[in-house]
Amino acid sequence: MTRPEDMAKVGAARAKHFGDHALASTLVYVAGLAAPIWHIEVEVVAVKAD
Repeated sequence: MTRPEDMAKVGAARAKHFGDHALASTLVYVAGLAAPIWHIEVEVVAVKAD
């Protein structure tokens, strides 16, 4: 994440999609990403239950 002022938006999006589920996550602020227009990077690992 490149802009700390966007934290409220990130929190609202997480709450909208995940509700009260306690998810493991890490958030770091960086000076920039590969493209100047990018402000957040998301890495996801998913498991499909049988």
